[in-house]
Amino acid sequence: MASGSIIHLLNSADVYYSNSVIEKVVNFYKQYPETQWTSGNIYMKRGGIWVNIGVPFDPNQLYKGMRAVSHPTWFVRKEVYARVGQFSVDIKIAMDYDLMCRLKGEPYGYINETLIKFDDSGVSTHLYLNSIKENTQVYESYFGYSITARIWQFRLRLLYYLLKSSFGKFLYAIKANNLK
Repeated sequence: MASGSIIHLLNSADVYYSNSVIEKVVNFYKQYPETQWTSGNIYMKRGGIWVNIGVPFDPNQLYKGMRAVSHPTWFVRKEVYARVGQFSVDIKIAMDYDLMCRLKGEPYGYINETLIKFDDSGVSTHLYLNSIKENTQVYESYFGYSITARIWQFRLRLLYYLLKSSFGKFLYAIKANNLK
């Protein structure tokens, strides 16, 4: 029912990082009119520390799940949904990842700006391990069984448990300080 030409879905507790986000996105689409969907950076907690993350979408990296191409930062042209479909209500947590697998062939643009401040009280945070499992199921539904995807998802589970520990938080604090 959206009437605009670019659609953005902002999660209920997430907020725009600044008052200029919409202007930046509109200017990006004006500068790159062939772009059909974009993503940018997100400000979120990792290991108890607020960090900016985001990488350009790479369809060859889909086996890694969302891989810092965070759905709250996506802006998608309305007509793209007519081509690739909307969010699948049959998927409980990884519906954004499912859509990203279908977006892989659409012309993409990366906005190297922090667009969203993420609220980590949602289902994808609290049921993170279920999310990883669904990502694997979604990936394999499109691309077949993948030992590479399963190894990557195993790595994510290990990191999840590590970041829950004091030692993991300590290590991540060192890494986050080195990134500054």
